[in-house]
Amino acid sequence: MKKFLAILFFSLVSILNSEAQILADFSLNKTVFCESDTLIFSNLSQNYTYTKWDFGDGTQSYTQNPKHIYKTAGDYSVTLSAFDSNGYISQKTESISISANPTLSLTPSGYIVINSGTPLNVEAIGNFTEFSWSDGRIENPITVTVSGTYTVLVKNEIGCQSTDSLIVKTQEIPQAEVKIIVTNNILTPNGDGINDYLAISDFDKFTDKCSIEMYNRWGNLVFENQNYKNDWNGTDLNGNSLESGTYYYIIKTTGRTGGTGFIDVVK
Repeated sequence: MKKFLAILFFSLVSILNSEAQILADFSLNKTVFCESDTLIFSNLSQNYTYTKWDFGDGTQSYTQNPKHIYKTAGDYSVTLSAFDSNGYISQKTESISISANPTLSLTPSGYIVINSGTPLNVEAIGNFTEFSWSDGRIENPITVTVSGTYTVLVKNEIGCQSTDSLIVKTQEIPQAEVKIIVTNNILTPNGDGINDYLAISDFDKFTDKCSIEMYNRWGNLVFENQNYKNDWNGTDLNGNSLESGTYYYIIKTTGRTGGTGFIDVVK
């Protein structure tokens, strides 16, 4: 009996010593985590044969020092499991919080052609706290008069960032072919002075009255004005507020080609 207890005790001590030899540990390359950042995990484990990572978003890795990108903001539990050749395991779990990048949109956006010498206002809109343009300017909006790609980098209060670009091409356009340009593709009529009205570029240069028609997604006319003055703020023919949604506009004036497009009303 004593011999059996001695063997059992020796076995338990051996197991405990084997388990104690394994230590799962890791560190990260930064302390602030944002959407789409590349996180580099450094494996600091000791006395292991192989490791397994669980990033808490449904993905795993057996790489020693993996890189991982979280595409969605939220809280995640990262677990590193270290195994030795005897099958013993040690684990370390750490919670990390991925912060959302600031929202950002440019008005206008994408690609636009303007008449040479005609200024175009480009505005960055979003919930950022810092911004800088690729041409060195630090104001918002900026006035564009020459061809080029205009990129803005914005950051929020914790340093997460977003970028967006507008490609502008300038060319000589015959007066009869000068297009009507709407400077915003979103309408937020909340009285804050930003995108409260559907705004037409160079409106003060129009020599004749400007007409506008607005249609809902079913093709029904919801608003019209034969003497538009950059003052439509999402109302119908009777002055009632329209529901949030996407609306199609047709704008006409003498000497310019008609302006058509979509604008999202957000309330």
